[in-house]
Amino acid sequence: TGATTATITVDEAGTYSVTKMEDGCESSTSIVVSQSAAVEITDLDACADDLPLTIDATIANGTSYAWSGGSSINTAANTFSDAGSYSVTATDSYGCSSDDDFQLTVLETPEAAITETHSANAWFFDGTSSLYISSNTTYLWDFGYNGQTASTATATANYPWSDPSNPTTYTVTLTIDNGCGTDVTTMEVTPDPLGIGAIAEGSFGLYPNPATDNVNFVLANAASAKGTIEVMDVAGRVLSSQTIAAGQTTGEVNVSDLAAGSYLVKISVDGASSVNTLIKQ
Repeated sequence: TGATTATITVDEAGTYSVTKMEDGCESSTSIVVSQSAAVEITDLDACADDLPLTIDATIANGTSYAWSGGSSINTAANTFSDAGSYSVTATDSYGCSSDDDFQLTVLETPEAAITETHSANAWFFDGTSSLYISSNTTYLWDFGYNGQTASTATATANYPWSDPSNPTTYTVTLTIDNGCGTDVTTMEVTPDPLGIGAIAEGSFGLYPNPATDNVNFVLANAASAKGTIEVMDVAGRVLSSQTIAAGQTTGEVNVSDLAAGSYLVKISVDGASSVNTLIKQ
């Protein structure tokens, strides 16, 4: 250390030597300072069927142990039957002590649950209200449409507009596994066939979207005067146009001649214009 005092204090393990000079005589000695690794126990998840659970806190050169709970509070290995917050202190043969806190969570077989919110044809699903979940719980969603799946705790699915005379219902399936068991639950959702609830004053909805041959439009309000509906490419070039009669609220546009891709549909009525995106399959 370079110290020149009769005593020193060290805070790291290692070999230390000292040389003493007295009356022209020199003598030296050394000492090895050892320190065992600190006790460390991570937070644990245990299945109820696996209780009682034995946890081992053994450290190198350990001589004594003190647990805050369990059935063997003065041994290196202790057995637990209940969830809770615990701590352990371990002391080695050099008199050095270390301690650690940990959380023991006991899991039952999970109970899957789904909550949802939605806007127009975008639906947000949440599986975190499921019971007996942990940081290691896995989620598998099947949204029942077009092969859409997800493997996160929360996920979003997009459904197409549908015929208002025959709205389509989809079955959403959630499978969860917390390592102690698996559970499956389902929810049926019926997207607003036109997204009417999401159509703002003066705007419109399209269905089906994506479309193959024909696409239907619906106005939030009946046109008070004649208007137009135009299909444009993404550069704004008008590809087709037709008239909307006064009082009209719905209509159909033939898009069968369009190549697959994204297009813009613009409706102009009563001195105002609105634009929606159309996907052509």
